[in-house]
Amino acid sequence: MANNSVSIAEGESQDKYLSFIQRLVGQPIEYVYKHPQWCDLFEFGFGKWVANENHDALSDFAFGKWLNNHLEVHEDGKRTEYVIHTVCPIKVVWRKRNKRIEVIDEQTDSAILSDVAKHLTGQTIKRVGLSDKNDLWLDLDEVWIIIVTEEDDEESWRLFTADVKKPHLVASNSWIEFDE
Repeated sequence: MANNSVSIAEGESQDKYLSFIQRLVGQPIEYVYKHPQWCDLFEFGFGKWVANENHDALSDFAFGKWLNNHLEVHEDGKRTEYVIHTVCPIKVVWRKRNKRIEVIDEQTDSAILSDVAKHLTGQTIKRVGLSDKNDLWLDLDEVWIIIVTEEDDEESWRLFTADVKKPHLVASNSWIEFDE
């Protein structure tokens, strides 16, 4: 598994980032979704389904409008407790399938993604970690999910809670920060 180093400003503690990510431990994956409007945007939902109480309040700011239109929402208006959006490749390393590695990206056939999603849904996160390049590691015991940051300075992944008014943890290859 990756080490727990994080590319952060000198003298700044990584504890707050790791603490935020640690919230995923013990949470099941509820869904894996590829957005039809953007070929490279994937979404993972974790934890219980909760009421989408901030839906109307979100329209007060631009990102909220975008989120309301593009975040996966259950038919009863609920969202999962935690969500990861990623626009970078995702490596799925199957431990029980001879450590086979599948790379999920914008070129991935929908049938392959559907099969991977079916196998991941319901599995619980056992451990999490960050590489020195801010790759996010999710250990589900039988499988690792590695969200691999791009080699540019652009946002690669974003972790947030159902209360989208709370800070989001956002990372690229060279930085990680809370977007408030």
